[in-house]
Amino acid sequence: MFGLLSLGVDPYGVSPVNVSVHRLNEVKIRRLDIDRLIKPYEVWRYQPETVFLGTSRIHQSINPATLDASVYATAYNASIPASSLSLNISHLQQYLDLNPNLKTVFVELFIYNFLGQGQDQREKGLWEFVTNSASLFVSSDVLWDSLITLGYNVTNGSPRYEIKPGGYFYYPPGHDARGTFAGFAAGIWAMAPQGAENMKLHQPAIETIRQLQALADERGLTMIFIATPNHAYFDYFVERVGAWPTVEQWLLEVASIGRVISYSQPNSLVYEPVSQNMKYWNDPFHFSLEMGRAMTESFLGQLDEVPENFVVELTPDLVRQHVASRRSAIQAWATQNADYVEKIEEERLKLLQ
Repeated sequence: MFGLLSLGVDPYGVSPVNVSVHRLNEVKIRRLDIDRLIKPYEVWRYQPETVFLGTSRIHQSINPATLDASVYATAYNASIPASSLSLNISHLQQYLDLNPNLKTVFVELFIYNFLGQGQDQREKGLWEFVTNSASLFVSSDVLWDSLITLGYNVTNGSPRYEIKPGGYFYYPPGHDARGTFAGFAAGIWAMAPQGAENMKLHQPAIETIRQLQALADERGLTMIFIATPNHAYFDYFVERVGAWPTVEQWLLEVASIGRVISYSQPNSLVYEPVSQNMKYWNDPFHFSLEMGRAMTESFLGQLDEVPENFVVELTPDLVRQHVASRRSAIQAWATQNADYVEKIEEERLKLLQ
């Protein structure tokens, strides 16, 4: 009975039986928040030649299947929400031990990972991998999650939040991002109450980038750093606290270490207006699968329906111009979005009272 539920219902999508039946086990609502368990196992099982490393921003946006017809196939989204740069090293070392076929690694660049986050690394041994993988097949959690999965599919079966095959996070239809955008002005000051004082480059994070690049060079990997998009709501906060010099220093130092592909140039996708049915943003920090599709396909030169500046290879000599263009664009955006500017100032003053 236990084996039938674990392998047949397959609540985490890891069973070698690999059978998906509508209204039985198709929607895997329990394949969620288990990235640290499931991703090493799937890197071992599927032996991808390309992996993506990063935080929930990559987790929510990159469907690796968009690389299937390219030289980067097969690919896997190995990002883990709330991951740090140093954990990227720990995970990459583990993935290399589990997967000798690995050739290319895309690593997210998100400025909050460079502003004082701890850089402690932790070795991930074989025994940890074995015990974590076994728990996906034989555990009380598997039994319980199998029953929940079966019950949900039989009684409902509509799409839900889950980690899809390929490792990316899926939003069901009908997501409305307006609430998260409405709360951003208050939330960003709560995260960074001192403003620019919280946005100073942390040199240990830059050292971690050097270590990542050194690991790639040592193991013969191609490593590509991705400067991911920031919505106008966040870029205006950078402008308001005067943190563009930090952004410039950050990008200059990383671009001096490795190859940087930037999607952070301001354009109609990155600065998408807030609405009920946003196409490119799930919330002010997380861009969508549609944005991720545009990112991967434009990188491959397969997409003509994006702004001309959507993807740029950011070399050190281009960083100053890049940052200046972003600052100029957000200043122009602010003059056309006075309500947001007023709101973020109002929330700042509340914090000072």
